Amino acid sequence: FMGLACAFSTPAAYTFIADSFPKDKASFASSLLGSGVYLGGALSSLSILLDKEFGWQGALQIIAVFGLVSAATSFVLLPDDSKEKGMEDNSAGTLTLEDN
Repeated sequence: FMGLACAFSTPAAYTFIADSFPKDKASFASSLLGSGVYLGGALSSLSILLDKEFGWQGALQIIAVFGLVSAATSFVLLPDDSKEKGMEDNSAGTLTLEDN
């Protein structure tokens, strides 16, 4: 299942980078994404140590805390560009493009 999810998310991530960054910075952003994938794979082996030390539930709780901290940091640091790109909230939970 993981391989199937990555097969769809990786091309979408690189397309998102190409659309979101200027051409002179897109290659650096792409390299950060690629490095992060391999760094995450390398760090995933630490979950074995967490499992042995805290059990599988404790390991999942620790990993969840890191995920929530990462999401909160991204929310605070990354700008909201939906208004800049001509997108409008139609209050149905989806975004629609405005004609400019």
